[in-house]
Amino acid sequence: MNLSNRLTIFRILTIPIFLFFLLTNSSNSIRQTQFIWAATIIFLISAITDIVDGYIARTKNEVTEWGKLIDPIADKILVSSAIIALVELGRIPSWVAIIIIFREFLISGLRAVAATRNVIISASILGKVKTVIQTIAILITIINVSTSGISFFPISFLGIKLEWYFLIVAILVTLASGLDYVWRFGATLAKLSVKEISKNKYKNK
Repeated sequence: MNLSNRLTIFRILTIPIFLFFLLTNSSNSIRQTQFIWAATIIFLISAITDIVDGYIARTKNEVTEWGKLIDPIADKILVSSAIIALVELGRIPSWVAIIIIFREFLISGLRAVAATRNVIISASILGKVKTVIQTIAILITIINVSTSGISFFPISFLGIKLEWYFLIVAILVTLASGLDYVWRFGATLAKLSVKEISKNKYKNK
């Protein structure tokens, strides 16, 4: 197993540890602060491994079929787990989780359909921006509580909690990237259908 795939497995293994620190509640304010920061650091490390393993796979020509399958799954598990946990903690409403997770399942389904036609629809720049914005939004939502001990940025701005500025952008980019993928999926399969029809006509002549 190459280094890129090991990093992907490492990312998956960090998820239960991240969730433990995020969901554990302590009556001790110092310990609670430590838990929040531990969850933040672990999530950040996990997100960074996503960038690193992709870079290694491309530059060292370590792209494998297993990696193509498991890497996006690992990303979806990480983001979905964080979002669901934050809903459980009452930090974000459930509709935010529904939008983000629905988009991930929809795109996964479309990728599976495309794969049956031996087609790989690569991630667009919107998809990459979506991942970055979601990561930032989740990180700020985790640490933007009074028990985190943060004093270097305000919890609210103009009466709105700081994380909501990032969450709204994340939701908009999530929807935009999802629509972009659906459009490219439809356009790609339409082209394949035209080619198949043309081939069949040629064979029947």
